[in-house]
This record gives sequence, C-alpha cells and structure tokens, in this order.
Amino acid sequence: MNGTSNAKVLNERVFEGQNRIVRVNYAHKRNMMKQRMCGVLLLAVLIFAVSFAEDMELVLAAVPAALYLLFTKKTILSFECE
Repeated sequence: MNGTSNAKVLNERVFEGQNRIVRVNYAHKRNMMKQRMCGVLLLAVLIFAVSFAEDMELVLAAVPAALYLLFTKKTILSFECE
C-alpha cells in the first residue's frame, strides 16, 4: 500500500462465512404446503359436518389432527411419487 487509499484491507477471514452455498429443498417445501392444504381441507370438512350433520364427536376427534397438520414443522404426510 502506498498510503493514498482509504479502502479497507480485506483478508481471507472476512470472506470465509460468505462463500457458503445455501441449498433450498423445494420438494420439502411443496410437501409441507400440501400437508397444510390437507389440514385446511380437513377443517373445512369438519365445519361442513357440524353445520349439516351436527356431528360433534367427529369434531372433537379431528380438530387436533387438523391443527397439528397446519402448525407442525415435521413431515407427517408424504406426497412424493417415486
């Protein structure tokens, strides 16, 4: 350096954490979206069952399952065709 530049000297340690490639698993994201849609569909069926058939036993059993499908981060249902 000749002393005329005010730029910072960058060493290799600054760039070590920035060279990582982040891989996104889109198949997992699609699977989770389908799982959440199944949870929404199950809730819609339950609302239909309560409004027309007045079946409260079905609601008491299936609402926790539908909410679990909606809010879990685990893969419960798998939609991948191999």
